[in-house]
Amino acid sequence: MDKTMTGHAPTLLRPGDYIRANGHIWVIVFLLDAKDVAGLPDWPHYFVVRSVRDGQRTVILYHLFPADDRLHHSASQLDGIYTLHEDNRKMAFLCRDEPEGMFAKLLRATGGVEWSARWRISFNKLTGSDVPPRANWRQALPGEV
Repeated sequence: MDKTMTGHAPTLLRPGDYIRANGHIWVIVFLLDAKDVAGLPDWPHYFVVRSVRDGQRTVILYHLFPADDRLHHSASQLDGIYTLHEDNRKMAFLCRDEPEGMFAKLLRATGGVEWSARWRISFNKLTGSDVPPRANWRQALPGEV
């Protein structure tokens, strides 16, 4: 890892953690270790998303932030009971976060177990809904970052 950006290697967050930048809260989807990627410096970047409304439509904005200690960030604490909003249904589940990786275990009241990406649970926790299947995705414009 290149240490030239801040003089030291940043403490890396993981998918599902939050970044606050310019008054907006973003959810980390994945970490991109940008080496030899055209147009990007050779250090890790966070691919992040947030939701905005455009009239009646939901738009998912995405952006790449350098993995920099100067960002305001927090690790998600996903353990707990949640209501998952999915396909116009509400389902309660107990979430057990895994100590590493990008997935969390969902324990349903019916006894079923499934796995979900940490970032989707964090997004649901932040916005109160899942990523709409018909949402438009686009890169954030400079004024939206």
